Amino acid sequence: MHVFIALMALASAIGVSITQPEDGGIYGSGWIEIRALVQNGNILPDSVTCSLNGEPAALIPRLNTDWPTYMQNNQNHGYSQSPAPMTSEVLWTAPVCSDWHTFENPVVVEGVVYQVGRSSVYALEAATGQEIWSYPIGGHDDPPSYVDGRLYVQGQDSVYCLDADSGERIWAFHGPNDHGGTPCVLEGRVACAGYQYQSPGHTTVYCLSASDGQLEWSTAISGQIGNCMASWNGMFFVGTLNGPLCALDASTGQTVWSHTITEGGYWDTSPTIVDGKIYIGGMDGAVHRFDAMTGALEWEIQVSASIVEPTPAVFEDMIICGAIAPSDSSVFALRMSDGSKVWAIPGSLHGSPAVADDVVFWGGCVEPYSRVYTADAATGEIIWEFDPSPNPNWGLQCTPSITDGVMYFGSTDGNLYAFGTGLKWTYRDSLHADPGEHELVVNSWSEGSIAASDTVSFTITGSGTGPGPNPVVSLSISPNPFAGTAELTVQADVAGHATLQVFDLSGRLVRTLLSGEIAAGAHNIFWDSRDGTGNLLPSGIYVCRLSTPSGVLTRSLCVLR
Repeated sequence: MHVFIALMALASAIGVSITQPEDGGIYGSGWIEIRALVQNGNILPDSVTCSLNGEPAALIPRLNTDWPTYMQNNQNHGYSQSPAPMTSEVLWTAPVCSDWHTFENPVVVEGVVYQVGRSSVYALEAATGQEIWSYPIGGHDDPPSYVDGRLYVQGQDSVYCLDADSGERIWAFHGPNDHGGTPCVLEGRVACAGYQYQSPGHTTVYCLSASDGQLEWSTAISGQIGNCMASWNGMFFVGTLNGPLCALDASTGQTVWSHTITEGGYWDTSPTIVDGKIYIGGMDGAVHRFDAMTGALEWEIQVSASIVEPTPAVFEDMIICGAIAPSDSSVFALRMSDGSKVWAIPGSLHGSPAVADDVVFWGGCVEPYSRVYTADAATGEIIWEFDPSPNPNWGLQCTPSITDGVMYFGSTDGNLYAFGTGLKWTYRDSLHADPGEHELVVNSWSEGSIAASDTVSFTITGSGTGPGPNPVVSLSISPNPFAGTAELTVQADVAGHATLQVFDLSGRLVRTLLSGEIAAGAHNIFWDSRDGTGNLLPSGIYVCRLSTPSGVLTRSLCVLR
């Protein structure tokens, strides 16, 4: 049975809802994933804990659903693990957008929204839309990138690095113009681009040091860049209009591969990279799949008589894209394996779609489709729509961002919209339960007291390993507590992708210590108790979360000062 406590706040409800395991659910495995949605009047809870059958409470880490760059990550997936607003209720609006070419998606990190518009970049409170700071950058229509407390944004004729908290400029690099897309940040390097109009015109890709903006290399490419780059496996990927799609070595700028297979090239559509495959639309009205390592064409599907401009978004084994020309099949989903259509519905897409909670969001560009739409990502069935009365000459062009239960969307009516009923944080972990009936309680804590709780009952019929932790995965920390540097030892039985992250007791991610492919065996990682910006963390209890193909573990550690 559900026991749900909810207290209404001025801006948002207070409550906890356990979405996994299901109340009354029957499971064959002893490993169970816990997933809970928490509302706390738009104020981040101090902590969230769970207790199984009255046992001592354990902390549950908060799932990071931030949207720090164009299409959410450097592979342009356009996908979020956030819950999605299921109605068109507007939480707030802010008059910070342009009334013409509002193409950029909002960037949302740690409760702050960063929006480019009206010749400036703005920082707004995610809960209220209240302005925190603004910085003038000239005309531009692509979003910034947020990395380790810094905001990298391309302006009219420069790339700026700003302090994300204050908006103060750290450095600027003069050269790229406003056609260069979102700066792509990879391992301390910032890739940006600009089109040189002198005959013959060409695109120059610049690689800058993320720390001080110094030029490391530059590479000239034929054609005009009119989209955003991607990065993967030590390479930057660039597509151009009337020019090539190419891969550049991120450390040297040398061309790894380049080709002009797509007639006319690419405009506004950027490479989406999934499992080593590039999915990208084109001026030829087709969607293409290329091998990211070699550039070899694997399939292409003609989907429109007009340009396929949006960058494809990812949903399970599908890519979701569209064409700008209005028709009965201008918004569509294709199978990644062969490009076959799963569904197609009427619409007109210039900005890209985005996916969260099995729901796809987009803005229609050309009448009669100039509205905000949401649809079932598996079927294309419309869930809700909203008319912000955009500039009729421009329609809607923004790419949505979905973070912590709110969808953010810039409109050509001059406003940035936040759709939802308030911030909803996701907390996720896994636990083992013996065969039999169980009761799980999840509590949200604020100022030393339980603010809200939820309870579910479920049954375990077996004791298999299931999807959760395997006994051979381990994480040890020595010394603990520690005042200087701690050694964290990761032990995994199989190779694969692993992440090791440190959270504070509010569930806020403070440092990622490991993110990448590891071999089977033991791996030693040293941490000097600094956050991602290099600042020493205060004394206190922190939570380490290890995720490997063998399973997920959490361990507490204590920092002393």
